[in-house]
Amino acid sequence: MSHHVLVLGGHGKVAQLLTPLLLQRSWTVTSVIRAQEQVPTIEKLGAGQPGKLNVLTFKIDRDAAVHFINAAAATPSVTRFLLVSYIGSRRAGASWWPEGEWEQYNESVNHGVLANYYKAKIVADEELYRASRRNPHLVGINLRPGLLTDDPVGKVADTLLAAEGIKNTWLDLYDGDEEIEDAVKRVVQAGINVAEGEPVYSE
Repeated sequence: MSHHVLVLGGHGKVAQLLTPLLLQRSWTVTSVIRAQEQVPTIEKLGAGQPGKLNVLTFKIDRDAAVHFINAAAATPSVTRFLLVSYIGSRRAGASWWPEGEWEQYNESVNHGVLANYYKAKIVADEELYRASRRNPHLVGINLRPGLLTDDPVGKVADTLLAAEGIKNTWLDLYDGDEEIEDAVKRVVQAGINVAEGEPVYSE
């Protein structure tokens, strides 16, 4: 079966790590970027790769992300939608979050320095969760790394997209000693989903 992956925000750091990995699988990648001047950077990612790379320019904001999610949900041939968010995109502190620190983080980051970013991310994250629950053909994967610039984020995203048996899930990502392939296999087999405890989980 041939694979065609649409990468929204293709000029982002994680997207630039992920794109060559997908092309190495001989998959087709369509990278959507904001500006024409970003095209040469993205085209370099496809140099010498066995997969096919297409580059489109289109401004992606919160509303566009929601529209893409709903379009994917309405298209049976789209089987997976992976959204890279960030560790703080949540309405409640995770069970692993040190007691008392979530409230401070939420106030200073989500409702402070990253307020607009948080508002956009949480809307898209929750919309993907709802859409993938309503549409059995679509697996919604929400990857929430603690850092957006580390190479492992791209590798984890690539491995999740190729994983057999993955179901709708939110996953928090931090560094660890476990091999990525082993960690993804374990998470998929165990059905780990850190959306549990979030309001959207019990809707």
